[in-house]
Amino acid sequence: MALVQSAVASARKVLANPDYKSAPQTKRTELLKLLDNTFDFDAMARSSLGPYWKKLRPDQREQFVALFHQRLERRYVKIIEDYSGAQINFVRENPNGADRAQVYTNVVNPMLAEPLEMNYMLIRKDGSWKVYDIDIGGISEVDSYRKEYARIINGQGYDALVKKLENP
Repeated sequence: MALVQSAVASARKVLANPDYKSAPQTKRTELLKLLDNTFDFDAMARSSLGPYWKKLRPDQREQFVALFHQRLERRYVKIIEDYSGAQINFVRENPNGADRAQVYTNVVNPMLAEPLEMNYMLIRKDGSWKVYDIDIGGISEVDSYRKEYARIINGQGYDALVKKLENP
């Protein structure tokens, strides 16, 4: 829970800086660094491809991880900006063995009819915790991407997925 609380506090600090709106690119760099320190984008990318990951060449894997990383960074920066004024309640944490845990939160925003459940799945790697998936309103981000990507690969091929990620 400490990792998620610290990341949320750091993001709020960046967004609260009056210079954020006048120099968003500079401040966005701070948010991107925060995301890189909090999320295991490589693991998320591998998991989002499911069985297709093993079929890729090393250069394709590297390209996919980079494109996926960029997609999630754009998405998460937007979420952070959109929910910057929301109240985030840290409900509980649930350890799952020594190296996995889930942090349960509720996001309270006047634009939402009821609190949004946003739960973080974490894994301990090399002695530090990283988020490897987010469950938003009962839907796993990684699972959603896996289904979307499988549909594209099965219908149009892997190259079509790459094109989609290159041109958001």
